[in-house]
Amino acid sequence: MRRLTDWPEVVNFTAMQRPVSPAIFIAALLASACAGVLVTLQITYKPSEPRNEVRYSPDPFYDPMPELMLYPDGTTLETLYPDAGFLSAVRAPETISIHLIGGDQKIVLGEHRFSSQGGTPTKETEIRLIRALCSISSYEPPGKLCIFDPAALLRLTKGGVQYDMMFCFHCRQIESDGGADMSARGVETFLKCFCDTLPDFKDLHEFRRISTLRRNGTTVLDLP
Repeated sequence: MRRLTDWPEVVNFTAMQRPVSPAIFIAALLASACAGVLVTLQITYKPSEPRNEVRYSPDPFYDPMPELMLYPDGTTLETLYPDAGFLSAVRAPETISIHLIGGDQKIVLGEHRFSSQGGTPTKETEIRLIRALCSISSYEPPGKLCIFDPAALLRLTKGGVQYDMMFCFHCRQIESDGGADMSARGVETFLKCFCDTLPDFKDLHEFRRISTLRRNGTTVLDLP
């Protein structure tokens, strides 16, 4: 009977064993320790809150994709301004003035009172304003649930008749003889025109600053 070691196919594993190098052993221990530290940091890491920043709550009336709220193709200014006289004033006003809420309160429209001392836009601002008024993309369908709190009054005249539009920048509503609200693009354009005409009115500039933050998708403001 042949012994197991007589078979040539049997491998002597004891003869194949080699001593482990201390350097390899230490390297393996270090690699294992580093992996453990990385896993622990990934589990326990919590990003710190940035300093000197104010975070604004999302505006429930702000649509991050305003194009979804625009009027459908085929909508015309005649749809938004069914009054022919008002539409004529929107397209080619003889005079334009912008009035702020408050002041001497001599202009009374319902429960809202505006200053009789209005600002007259420059020719460049007037062209931009009329272009915005005549652009369907400046508007979106009405229907927001909000307390109407206008900041400015736009007064147009045509043929000796005054046509008034009140703008609320809290919820983008417009009250006039038409029936439309401002789109996100409309808010930006109207605010620029109003701010350029009345540069000293801080509330308008604050509305514009916040509108810019929302347009950029950034609601964090770095404080000085």
